[in-house]
Amino acid sequence: LGDEWIRQELTFKRIDELVNEPVALLKTDTQGHEEEVLRGAEALLSQNLISWIYVELSVGLIAKAGRKPIDLLN
Repeated sequence: LGDEWIRQELTFKRIDELVNEPVALLKTDTQGHEEEVLRGAEALLSQNLISWIYVELSVGLIAKAGRKPIDLLN
């Protein structure tokens, strides 16, 4: 689209709102917003309902979001 911008209103839901059963794999590639995705799955994580988590991340994009990659492990 070149220099044109399209404004769209988005609705977000937490993973916890959508899933309430065991998950074999949670895969995320969210361009620096991995922490928000994981926070949205807090209930599943606290109940050990996710077997594997695969996170694609970019150190640069995480830094742009004001975080450090190590923060994802906390």
